[in-house]
Formats: sequence, C-alpha cells, structure tokens
Amino acid sequence: MYYMDSVLLLFYLLTLGFLVGFSGAMIPGPLLVFVISDTLKKGRWSGPLAIIGHAVVELFIIVLIFYGLYSFIQSYRGWIYLLGGLMLAFTSFILYRDSGCVPDFRARNGSMSGKLACGSVAGGVVFTLFNPSFPLWWATAGSALLLEGLNQMGYFGLILVVVGHWGSDLLYYTIVSFMISRGKEASLKRVYKPLMILLAFFLGLLSAYFIGQGVDSTGIISPFLL
Repeated sequence: MYYMDSVLLLFYLLTLGFLVGFSGAMIPGPLLVFVISDTLKKGRWSGPLAIIGHAVVELFIIVLIFYGLYSFIQSYRGWIYLLGGLMLAFTSFILYRDSGCVPDFRARNGSMSGKLACGSVAGGVVFTLFNPSFPLWWATAGSALLLEGLNQMGYFGLILVVVGHWGSDLLYYTIVSFMISRGKEASLKRVYKPLMILLAFFLGLLSAYFIGQGVDSTGIISPFLL
C-alpha cells in the first residue's frame, strides 16, 4: 500500500510539473519566435538546444529561490500558494482567451534569423532572460509549484516537478522544430486550439487547489466566518 501511494505521488508530481510547464510553453513569447527562426536556419535540433539554454536559466532561478529565499518561502508559504494560484488562474484565462489565436509557425522575410550571431543554446538563454513574464511567473506560480513538490516529497518532490517541467519544455519545442523542419505547420495548428483549451481547464482546477491551500494556511477569510 505504501509502495502504491509513493508511485502515485511520484506520478502526480511529474504530471503536475509537466502540465504546468506545457501550458506555459504554449503561450507565444520571445523564445518561441527565436526557435521558429533558428529552426529554419539550422534545422530540427534548434528547439532541443534552445531548451538547454532555457533550463540553465531556470536552474539558476530555482537555486536562488531555495538557497537564497528558503526561509522566506517557508515563512510565507500560504501567501505563495495564494499568489501562485491567482497567477495560474490568470494564465488559464489567457490560454482560453487566446486559444483561437494560433501562432504563425512560419518565419517571414526580414525575420531575426539572418541576424543571430549566437548559437541555439545561447539563444535559449538570451530569449528566456528577455521574456518579461519570466521572473513574474517564477516569483508566483513557479514558487508555488516548487513548494508543492517540497511539501509532498521533500527535495525529491522538488526535483520531480522540475524534471516534469523541463520535460514539457523539451517535448513542446522539439515538436515545433521537428514539424517546421518537415513543413508540417498545418498539422501543428490543428491541435493547438483544443490543447490550449484542455490546458486552460487543468490550470483552472490547479489554481483553485493552490488558492484553497493558501486560504487555509493564511486564514485570510477566517475573520469573515465569525
């Protein structure tokens, strides 16, 4: 029984990290534009290589959060859950609202592809750092996600959600690069909208769970229940 519970918990944390990461990866941003452009220049390996650079930046952020801000996170865990849940609710709304706005998976004339002097890995680093939503996401939803892993299985749980998160980034950008390099943009566009709606629904449920955890930990509504 204990073994089954551990396996289910492991699966839960990996899936949690994967789905939250996948929902974030599908929101168009600077990294997607770079990967599309770089794929047309270098081929299908551009996406996976860019994610290596992306993961390097995220690893630095994760280490900073848990070695520089660990005591702060533990002291304000309820508020982190609450803010993270609100951020996920907002992300869910954005995913649903923009589900019909399929990104253009083709590069146009005059795109940045001919101007890039850095490699794919370096591009992953640069275009992650220059994404304005990146620090906000990790300060709210990302921190709550890491905290959930830590609460469930300690540092091993934290590693599981991070591995799931990186796995989703790697899968999504590998698919994008592969399909663009083979001229399959139309197939990619067909699955984009239903997948966005499905992920929006999942994030809505997860945001409710995180907000519930935050409300319970902070006791923020207790005075109104008296």
